[in-house]
Amino acid sequence: MSTYTIYFYLIFISIFTYSCKKQKNEKLVENDKKLNLTKFYSVDTKLDGEDSYQNIGNGYNKMGKFYTQECIENYKVEYPKNTQETVINLMDNLSKEQLTSNLNLKLSSSISTKEVTITPELQYIQEASSSRLSKTMTYYSYTKLGEIRLKENENGLTFKKDILEFFDSNGKIKNHYDFNRLCGDEVALSQIYASKIMITVKIKFKNKFAHSEFDGKIGVVQNAVIADNKFKLNANINKIDNQALQNSILSIHGIQMGGESIQLNKILGLQKSSCTLDQFAECEILLDKINKYISEDYVKEIQNVELSRWIIERVNTVQYENLNLKNLNGSELNFYNNDSSDDKYKLSQLKLQIENLVTKETKNISIAKMLLSNKGIAFDVVDSLNEIIDSAYKNINIYQNFAKECYYNIQKCIEKGILSIEEKYITKYDETVLKQYMGKKIIEINSNSKPNHGQKNRSSINFPVSNFISDGLDFTNIYFKVKNSDNTSLNKHNGTFNLMCDKYSDKINGPTNTNLGTSEFWLSGFAYQYWHDLVFLNKIKNNYIINLEVLLINYKEICLERQSAYIASPEGFSNDFILEIWGDN
Repeated sequence: MSTYTIYFYLIFISIFTYSCKKQKNEKLVENDKKLNLTKFYSVDTKLDGEDSYQNIGNGYNKMGKFYTQECIENYKVEYPKNTQETVINLMDNLSKEQLTSNLNLKLSSSISTKEVTITPELQYIQEASSSRLSKTMTYYSYTKLGEIRLKENENGLTFKKDILEFFDSNGKIKNHYDFNRLCGDEVALSQIYASKIMITVKIKFKNKFAHSEFDGKIGVVQNAVIADNKFKLNANINKIDNQALQNSILSIHGIQMGGESIQLNKILGLQKSSCTLDQFAECEILLDKINKYISEDYVKEIQNVELSRWIIERVNTVQYENLNLKNLNGSELNFYNNDSSDDKYKLSQLKLQIENLVTKETKNISIAKMLLSNKGIAFDVVDSLNEIIDSAYKNINIYQNFAKECYYNIQKCIEKGILSIEEKYITKYDETVLKQYMGKKIIEINSNSKPNHGQKNRSSINFPVSNFISDGLDFTNIYFKVKNSDNTSLNKHNGTFNLMCDKYSDKINGPTNTNLGTSEFWLSGFAYQYWHDLVFLNKIKNNYIINLEVLLINYKEICLERQSAYIASPEGFSNDFILEIWGDN
């Protein structure tokens, strides 16, 4: 990325940092006086759809991923004096995985699992990622306010007197179980506050011609929408054929973490939030709104030092045993009844294992809730998703209770591991449904269980092929799902059917664009394809997946680009059914 591209935005951030420096320092001192520094609470903010409410100095159970009470004392909270870091970048054609990585503001040690919601991050990743027929440019700005940290006093950190009763005069822990229930096994030492904004300009092409024209004459999106050091249609656009411009749609997608994103949401929610590239004036209006927001509105939003304007990017925790804590006699505290290094290692691995399982269940809840927002999915699939949500919440509760109870008998806990709960208490559920519906439903067609009366093959009416077989579709794969006419799925059904092109749907007067002579045409069998219905997908089963490019080749070679198809030759169906066709990129 060239320097001039980001220079415009760096100026605003620099001005913001300089002009607010004094104001921030004054407010921090003022806030210092108002807060009880021995128990400073972070702002109540939303992150990844969950409540992120952490305490500096509070205990943390790493295995179960939950906070406990404050057990240490003799410290104060230290605040950053001014904005510490700003990073600005422009990135081309980010995939879903890359967008997820750049949005990585998840708290590795601070997940609240009481309520998991569908997150705006998931929606942004779906909308803003590049794909088969789209190119993107993403503006990325990260501003770090700094780290609010626990700073020990001159005499060093100590446990509160009532907590020291868990240790004997030699510093050895007497009751690991009750200690862990109250204090956890780690303590939150610091929180990093930051703000992040990502704005994606996406150009989606209606066909391969428009894509190739843009790719050959422009290249990356930056070359089209950056001019005069800001978002603006570049003169390079004039190089593109007008028909390609008409088939190239520019849209804006964005997400903001930190600050008040109300104004950004208004821009992104405009009724006219996209334009074709030949509509210069309309595209310029969209880009101008984004320019103003990035350079003025967003900067103002994060000028205020109030912590509610920032998000918690990361919480740093550390094991108590690494803090050099001592009892009243000056003896160093020992947090293990068994000093075996092998047992310590096994316990650390068990902690990590349970922590990962809690994270997995939380992720499944979020995905299931997102899928439930799709309309028209089968009733029993809805039931399966709700079952996953219920089971995952129960499993999280069991894992967290295990994390508490493990310290009742650590040796036994290590020996049995998670098998002691997985066999008896953990609810198993089928996760395949979470993957099967990650896409967009294109069309659904009703079919009889057998060929229609008087028909050799046909069991449905015609439906437009262009809905799911077209150069202009922005999918990588096409997949097929079958459900009953009462809207219940047939996931375990082994019935099959074909898709056939309708000979009367297009070009019924025969070929008009062939280089073959008349005799050569008839002898070649080319005519047969025009006057007979042919199968272009054979023996399709439920959950069948095919790459769109492969499907296009079959369709063009066999159907000669007729515009309609129908379901044919169903086998193994006792009742009428509905075919759903989905696209996934």
